[in-house]
Amino acid sequence: MRRVLSQQEIDAVFQGSAESKEARGDVLAFDFNRLDRLPKSQLRALHLVHENFVRNLASSLSAYLRSYVALNLVSMEQMSYGEFQEGLGNPTCIAYIGMAPYEATSVMELNMSLVFQLIELLLGSKGSSPPPAQRKITDIEKKLVQTLMRVVLRDLSEAWKSVADVVFSIQSLASEPQLLYVIAPGEAVIVIAIEVRVGPTSGLMNLAIPSIFIKRLRHKFDQLQ
Repeated sequence: MRRVLSQQEIDAVFQGSAESKEARGDVLAFDFNRLDRLPKSQLRALHLVHENFVRNLASSLSAYLRSYVALNLVSMEQMSYGEFQEGLGNPTCIAYIGMAPYEATSVMELNMSLVFQLIELLLGSKGSSPPPAQRKITDIEKKLVQTLMRVVLRDLSEAWKSVADVVFSIQSLASEPQLLYVIAPGEAVIVIAIEVRVGPTSGLMNLAIPSIFIKRLRHKFDQLQ
């Protein structure tokens, strides 16, 4: 004969089912991307590539601007692209960078105080004037910055030849980080922060490269070490 469950036993069954759902929900909410980090050996190789880039770029910019430019590789950190965006000023100077022949995109950002100092030098000034109040750059200033960025990206492409033939080229330029939807907010990127010092002014040049692109070239980075 089948036994009839009491109300207390029925309540216990439903309570256990609810707890089970909550437990499964906790597991699904766990951020597994946080565990998907590049190996230290690959990060060391990447650091070496950009150390060479910084060293050569200091000479190139000094010659191009006819003024002494000092560069320092400050940090290299993995984070989501959304976190990178949140840390940027607004307005700023941010560029979408193509990476031919690969189907990948990266982002380069320059602090506004640094941008205005560089523009002054490009216009023939000694670059000693205080930077203007925070504002977006004009269309004419954008063209000057694009010309300067081509010098930067030429040296970046040259530095990457030790790993792979990647041609970095500027595709578009924006003043507001949120307007440049080239990388998904949740996608992991390696952010390379470079301090640029020109005369009395210093600022950061940040380069964000998708981690998945670097992982695809893992065997080439292994050969570099």
